[in-house]
Amino acid sequence: MPEIYTDSDLDELEDREAITFIDLPKRSFSEAWREAKIAKPNRKARFRNPTYLQRLSEVRDFLIAVKNDQVPAWQMREIMSTADFPLLFGDILDTRLLQQYSQTPNSWSQYASRGTVQDFRRSRLIALDGIQQPLYSANRKEELAGVDVDNTLTETAYYTQVEVYERGVSYNWRMLMNRRGDFLSRIPALLARAASRTEEKFASDLYMDTTGPDSTFFSAGNGNIATSNPALTVAGLKTALNMLYAQVDSGGDPIVIEGVVLVVPPLLALTADEIVKAQQLEIVPAPGATTGTGTRVFTVPWVNRFKPVTNWYQPIVDTSANKHTTWYLFAQPQDRPAMEVTFLNGYETPSLWQKAPNTQRLGGGIDPMMGDFEDMSIHQKIMHIIGGTLIDPKMAVSSNGSGS
Repeated sequence: MPEIYTDSDLDELEDREAITFIDLPKRSFSEAWREAKIAKPNRKARFRNPTYLQRLSEVRDFLIAVKNDQVPAWQMREIMSTADFPLLFGDILDTRLLQQYSQTPNSWSQYASRGTVQDFRRSRLIALDGIQQPLYSANRKEELAGVDVDNTLTETAYYTQVEVYERGVSYNWRMLMNRRGDFLSRIPALLARAASRTEEKFASDLYMDTTGPDSTFFSAGNGNIATSNPALTVAGLKTALNMLYAQVDSGGDPIVIEGVVLVVPPLLALTADEIVKAQQLEIVPAPGATTGTGTRVFTVPWVNRFKPVTNWYQPIVDTSANKHTTWYLFAQPQDRPAMEVTFLNGYETPSLWQKAPNTQRLGGGIDPMMGDFEDMSIHQKIMHIIGGTLIDPKMAVSSNGSGS
């Protein structure tokens, strides 16, 4: 990398290492830092410093050489003992964790809202009802008449709370030296997968349990169990969609739904694709049928309203007899979604941590590679903070597919 960085050099490094570099303006550090994190919350924020950038690039090149077994053990020990390398090394590992996490697909974000809270206390989400009904025709104002005050404004509280989830991993210095390239590249990837799976399982557990759809949220009283629990077919989708579209708000006005997500277990994934993504349906009369002649083909444009999503954790969380046939419709997240997955502000993504090493060479500094003085073990952990709650049952419909 050049010693003097051009804008294109910095842009390339930003994309490659998922770091936002900040030109420090004539204002406080904290203000510039906060704006950078708001603009790109899934990236590290670093003030633009040519020395830091050059060293970061050097560390990255060194790690690539380590992975390709091009660096001898003595050189790795020596450079890991320098003052700035462990910090930059940690930045690289944490960045790789974030990149792997960001690239891992999830399903919950397509049908649940994403929220943040400021601390670990139980937080209240307030939904307002009333005064949103049309002014026509009840509020037609006569000449010289006073204001017609509407006292129907009410609030509904929903509660969410985040918790800390973490897992540690420990390995010995000998293992690192024997397969150091694999460790440097695979540990962040494995821990990132654990974080993504945490979100998927947590979100699934919000709206289902071992017996199937959550019985409090999905109930006859809420009008969001598809009539007769139909199997996943065109007719079944029509039944569920009609129930979803028939919901009205507290004032009796329609709820405008612009998109619907169809959530299915893995064994219904192909069926969902066949139904939702089909441009035409071919209906063949049953053998011996007396009505209709030949094969009929017609288009079904309404199926394009659905977006099929496979929830791989559904048959893991739902262990009932219908775990492979239960399916759900969710209105795409809007002002009052069916559910919210919540994160702690400033910790919206998983983070990688390492226990401080305590092995020091005589006359030298701490050697991070040697780990603990007693057993030469290296300890790392991933931390992820997450919570969530169900919100509006009018935004979802379920069917266990049993036909009864």
